[in-house]
Amino acid sequence: MSYVGQYEEARNAHYLGRGAVYFTPPLLPTGGVNTAAYGLLWGDNWPATPEVPGQPHLPAGRFVGNARGLAIQPTLRRLTTSAWDARGNAIVESITVSLTLYGLGAANLADALHGVRSQYAALPITERVGTGGAGIEAGGMLFTRRLIDTSKPVTVTPSWAAWSEGVQWRRQSFGVELLAGVSGPVASSIAISYTPDGGAENIDAYADLALELGLVYTGVNVVDNRPVRVELYRARPALDGALTPLDDGIGAVTLNLSIEPVRTSPDRPAEWLRYTRGAYPLN
Repeated sequence: MSYVGQYEEARNAHYLGRGAVYFTPPLLPTGGVNTAAYGLLWGDNWPATPEVPGQPHLPAGRFVGNARGLAIQPTLRRLTTSAWDARGNAIVESITVSLTLYGLGAANLADALHGVRSQYAALPITERVGTGGAGIEAGGMLFTRRLIDTSKPVTVTPSWAAWSEGVQWRRQSFGVELLAGVSGPVASSIAISYTPDGGAENIDAYADLALELGLVYTGVNVVDNRPVRVELYRARPALDGALTPLDDGIGAVTLNLSIEPVRTSPDRPAEWLRYTRGAYPLN
């Protein structure tokens, strides 16, 4: 004969495993889906409040990648009450969540940096760089506005001389590298014609400081094989983490989020997140 407490202890001695992360549109403060807050094409006929009070429902989500180290940290405030008052005196002031994403894709970086992600058409363009009175040493770089598709033709034409590739300059993905020093005459310029890299992605960081999203974290405990799901209804990425674009190890993004509550009906308490565990396997 076994007892529930002993069963739990024996079967849940450890929690091991990693989870998958999905970003979704967040919920409204009333518990409905805010389809205008994050992404596109999530559907526009969600009700303003959940069909069943107390059962918030996040919509479909974008797969972000695998993650580890999900940590949920509430901040409580204790009210000063009479010792004879049997009611609870704790108020949840805030909840923060952090996790490490194993993915540096542009969409993930844009979300982590409150950025706006964009791509450019791969059509030939010409840019003009002012060099009047400029003195640039060999090895210097003339940066183009967009990344260069180095497999396509590139021409560099100064206004005062004729240059040859491999002699005065050579192409790089992010501009034109000078192989010889330049002393630009008065009012001179250099025209650079190239084709932008159509696969490049541009992120204007911190351009969307009101970014809010929903987050679902799913995984399986490798010890007892129980599925686990955590749903964050309203999450705002915090802008207090450091970003290392090129590191000396495997790239990862540490994402910190502040959680906002929802209230699915006036007679219910604030709902911050939902933690769900599946049943034990029969074997």
